[in-house]
Amino acid sequence: MRYRINLILWLFLFSGHIAFAQQEQPLLVDPLAKQLYLYKLANPSPRLFVHYDKNIYTNNETIWFTGYLLTESGTNTDQHNIMSVALIRNSDSLIVKHQKFLMATSLSFGSMVLPDSMLAGDYHLLASTNRVVNGVPEAVFIQPITIKTNINPSFNAGLKILEPGIIGVKPNQVLLSVTTRDARFLPKPVEVSYRYGQLTKKTKTNASGEVILKLDEQENIPDPNLYIKLRYGKDSSFLNLSLPVTKRSARVGFYPEGGNLVNGVQCRVGVEIKDQQLAVVSLKAQLYKNDKVIDTIETNSYGIGSFLLNPEKGSIYKIKLLHSGFKDSSYLLPPILDKGIGIYIAEAAAKDTLKVKLRTAQNEHFFIRVHNFKETFIYNHLNARSSDTNLIISLEEVPTGLTTLTISDSLGRPLAERMFFAHYNPTSKLTISSDQPVYEQRKKVTLKLKLNHSDSLAIVSISCVQDNRLSSKLNTDIESYTYLASSLTALPPYSITRGYEDLRYMDDILLVKGWRKYTWQDLMQTKPSDTIKSTTIRS
Repeated sequence: MRYRINLILWLFLFSGHIAFAQQEQPLLVDPLAKQLYLYKLANPSPRLFVHYDKNIYTNNETIWFTGYLLTESGTNTDQHNIMSVALIRNSDSLIVKHQKFLMATSLSFGSMVLPDSMLAGDYHLLASTNRVVNGVPEAVFIQPITIKTNINPSFNAGLKILEPGIIGVKPNQVLLSVTTRDARFLPKPVEVSYRYGQLTKKTKTNASGEVILKLDEQENIPDPNLYIKLRYGKDSSFLNLSLPVTKRSARVGFYPEGGNLVNGVQCRVGVEIKDQQLAVVSLKAQLYKNDKVIDTIETNSYGIGSFLLNPEKGSIYKIKLLHSGFKDSSYLLPPILDKGIGIYIAEAAAKDTLKVKLRTAQNEHFFIRVHNFKETFIYNHLNARSSDTNLIISLEEVPTGLTTLTISDSLGRPLAERMFFAHYNPTSKLTISSDQPVYEQRKKVTLKLKLNHSDSLAIVSISCVQDNRLSSKLNTDIESYTYLASSLTALPPYSITRGYEDLRYMDDILLVKGWRKYTWQDLMQTKPSDTIKSTTIRS
């Protein structure tokens, strides 16, 4: 049998990508410099990334991995000297296995042998370092995996909906039946534990190996699946079944570029649509102004779309979804401010220059700040005209990564804000070639590696595995995680390529995910005492 090798390579370049550049002396006295410094001290952000050899395993197999602790330059990492890895089953949060590994100079290596008695299903590997701040591990990384096994329990089990329910009228009736492998009755009842929404119960099968579960539909249930764990002697098995639900409202989020809709100021509005289970939805919708259709909107495979709007005070704007799967189809846009400022950035994934268009209905005096909530890189005053003001901002002093442009008043209060990515350059950092395209099982693989930048140093971890041991839905790459997922929340899954390499994906998430775990409220409330934390170093 011949196997096509899928090569997984993680590259960590020591080229200053995560280090903060030194800020030159600003032209103006920054009123928030002290607060930013305190906030940076109070909120260190080490990132743990673990490269696993694959994401689909079988029982009794070995998981190989390398852990990287990614920190800002100048950060002391001496207290991060142990990395713990726990294998956890998704269905019941059972910790199947837990091991600890030495970490030195921000690196950790190891392996974990999977138990031969593991059941097939979805699991995740939870890795963390031993530095604990206020009772929570400071650096955590989660990798979802799938376990496939040939081990089958000594019984067969099945689920069937006898009668679908109607919310508030009658419950769903679900039949669970259990027999021996040769379709005979079991001599003893089977222990049954089941969970549906907020309901968790236990029961047993009758003499015929059956039990009928009556489940009332729960309003606004985030997950309509019924989860069942069966136990008979030493054998266990898991089942799940999606129960029918009444049509629900979609979850629609509006994201005006800059933060607000302003009267008379043209604005691009991002829209993100999800279902009740927070899965992204691709659909079409119509934009209404006072019950008159003025535009048609379409969300892409990430559930994200956008449209241009020139808001008028007193008008009512809403969208209606053209989708039969949702109960309500009309969703109101945010209220319109009397005055303010709008931001338009055509290319938020910028290279070395950021082009910005500021829009306001009156002449205003503002302050512009380019920062990352921990350090300000550009701070200066700005006179905006009652028309478009075009800015070209050099990013020479800005480090690579997520950065925020904030327009504020003379007191430092933010009026408009837009996230962008500085020095976006998704080119290959390394060239790799193999001695042949296809290999026999367990045949030696010879590789040649070449750094594309001669002034770079690199640590490389490599695994060579079969194609069928990798799932694109479970993949996590170091660049997308470090630059995006570790700072932004609830990112849509990317399927075509790595998220960081997809320009459309970058533009979409920078438009609708323009807020992070850092907030102005937390920043302004930070006190010197907040930099003193309850720290524990676990052995």
